[in-house]
Amino acid sequence: AYREGKMDLEDALEIDEVFYDAHKFTKCSSSDLTAAFGTSDQLDCCEKILKKGTFSLSQAEKKEKLNAQTDAVISELVRNYKSIVTHRSPSRDQVQDAIKTSRVKIEAEKP
Repeated sequence: AYREGKMDLEDALEIDEVFYDAHKFTKCSSSDLTAAFGTSDQLDCCEKILKKGTFSLSQAEKKEKLNAQTDAVISELVRNYKSIVTHRSPSRDQVQDAIKTSRVKIEAEKP
């Protein structure tokens, strides 16, 4: 949400510190921050990380993204596909069943 401009930096952060390893709570020193980001200000470093860095999505976020992408694919097929025999569009359920039966892999990250 921060990258899309939907929230402020302070709201996006749980804590305004930079860690080497968040699981072990190993914090970066000022000299390490200066070497990596050109500043030792924790908040500036956090902002640079959020703007340009990569991060992992939670399982719930990944599932939500995959469901949204799957729904978009199904909607596109229902809207644009017509059967040669019946000249009708398939129902959403028919498209979902066809995707499951044919084991089509839909990726959340691909457009």
